[in-house]
Amino acid sequence: MSKVSQYIIVPKEKEFKPAKILYGNVFGKGVEDYNYKKSGGKRGGYEYVVTLQINKNVKEDYLNSVLEFWEENKPKKAGDKPKNWDGLVRDDVKEDGKFVIFTKSKTKIEDNEIHIPIYNGQGKKIDPKVFGLMGNGSKGRVSVKLSIYGDDDDAGVSVHLIAVKLLKYVEGGVTNPFSVGEDDEIDENLYTAGKDNGDDFFGDDDNKDEKPKKVKKKKKKNKSKED
Repeated sequence: MSKVSQYIIVPKEKEFKPAKILYGNVFGKGVEDYNYKKSGGKRGGYEYVVTLQINKNVKEDYLNSVLEFWEENKPKKAGDKPKNWDGLVRDDVKEDGKFVIFTKSKTKIEDNEIHIPIYNGQGKKIDPKVFGLMGNGSKGRVSVKLSIYGDDDDAGVSVHLIAVKLLKYVEGGVTNPFSVGEDDEIDENLYTAGKDNGDDFFGDDDNKDEKPKKVKKKKKKNKSKED
């Protein structure tokens, strides 16, 4: 198994607008993972999840980044694409022409509980208690870590959620919320993405998408009259 990893932002800061957040849970206990649900609580555990709705351009950019990482780091006997290629991006069944990316992280790494940090448009870490529940219609970007799992024909690419940049907040209800809990101190040793992207997980960003446009005042030219 390769230990190489690469950090990417979806959608990219400069080329694309923020994506719609369909579902997210990055604080508190997290949500039950697939194995936990399937086994009735006997196996598996909890995970943090963020689901983004994207357009065709973002989809192609994202898959190109994954494929480039795969070509550089895949096992010697692996195929042209990772085993989980078809599951990396899915069609949005509710909206034709839209696509969905699922990003998630386990709530524990080496027995340490982790909370996924949330940043505002200027890259400043924000207190989730200020917002409460964040619902569908919120917009933002996610920082994810790509890594290789498995060997040979069974190898694929893991997409591990690192952080969320929230650029638009929509209040959520009790169903499908962007769930937040206590803003406990985060063990920074568990995260390394910030070392590649500046002081935070996204780097410096002026959030040009959300800033109001400045209106330039036209200067009046003083015309001199000849006597």
